[in-house]
Amino acid sequence: MEELKRKVELIIQQHFHGADVSLEEIPHTKRLSGHVLWEGFDGMTALERQRELRRTLRHDLEKEEELQLSVLLTLTPAELDSIMEEAA
Repeated sequence: MEELKRKVELIIQQHFHGADVSLEEIPHTKRLSGHVLWEGFDGMTALERQRELRRTLRHDLEKEEELQLSVLLTLTPAELDSIMEEAA
């Protein structure tokens, strides 16, 4: 799972320059979940973000690897700050 995690992080960082990628294995599932934090998402809808992320990963991952991915949230730094403020 660590190999796939590193591969996904590298793919995302190469396509979404400057992105902060956080991935973790979901216990008992052998699937990865996490978030991609990137300024470039600003002005994009949630659907546009997910389509771009999915297109990028589909291009560079094998089908079996792609199936090991679960939810990957796509956020801007401002959105994350807002979420953290509300949680406090």
